[in-house]
Amino acid sequence: MKNFVIASILFIILILAQPIQATGNFKIVSSFYPVYILAKNIAKDIPNVSVTNLTASFATCLHDYTLTTSDLRKLSEADVLVINGLGMENFILNVAKQYPKLKIIDLSKNVEVIKEKSDVNPHIWLSLKNTEKEIDTLTTNLSTIDPKNKIFYLNNAKKYKHKVESLDQRMILTLKPFNDHFFLSFSDLFLYLAKDLKFKNLETPYAGHETTPSPKDLRSIIDLIKKNKIKFIFADKNKSDYETAKLIAAETKIKIYFLDPALYGSDNLNSYLEIMEQNLKTLLKAYTGNDK
Repeated sequence: MKNFVIASILFIILILAQPIQATGNFKIVSSFYPVYILAKNIAKDIPNVSVTNLTASFATCLHDYTLTTSDLRKLSEADVLVINGLGMENFILNVAKQYPKLKIIDLSKNVEVIKEKSDVNPHIWLSLKNTEKEIDTLTTNLSTIDPKNKIFYLNNAKKYKHKVESLDQRMILTLKPFNDHFFLSFSDLFLYLAKDLKFKNLETPYAGHETTPSPKDLRSIIDLIKKNKIKFIFADKNKSDYETAKLIAAETKIKIYFLDPALYGSDNLNSYLEIMEQNLKTLLKAYTGNDK
């Protein structure tokens, strides 16, 4: 009996001597890349707060994404799910309802959206002005859900928002001489960018996306380009509308410039800003005619 008591005491001592495991970890899951980079900046260097990108290995249209077993586990363990909103993540939201404790932060709240006929354009992250509002929305919500880290969220948000605002102002000033110039793209991805920079979007009969323009549409587009003396077109090389852009460019002898939709990239905290910086350089090349 004595040996049993001694052994029990030693066991308890050994248990107490073990390192205390970190508890109270706050897990943030983002829906896709631009949301992920934003969340990483707001949660930067905060102890016990992690940010995971749900669709990290997926580099095409979210509408084609199917949740994996790993994704479901991430959602079940998460405290917060951060989404772009406006219909981009319907494939997640239907499943997320199964986790009643999961808080969902919709970044589209308080942004100014572009309406296209009966639909709303969901590509709000390609507007730096909208990104500034998204920073505010995310910071306010995280501070409410995780109040003990409020001061960290606020400090990070202030720093990141300053960077976004600075780039926004530089883009506006740099491209101001080209306000009201035509902007032509077969992808609705870049309409927010065009709006911010006060370009005049040239609407065509072809809506882009996964559809293929009819011969009638192609003729209308070619006539439109010639009528308005368009010299270049913008495209996303990774989308199907690039093929249409190549076809139109070959017929009209106009140039194609590639803009980056920021749908994927590195884990670098400044990667979104670097992508938008590159888009600025591309726009400047197109409108000045200087490809150097």
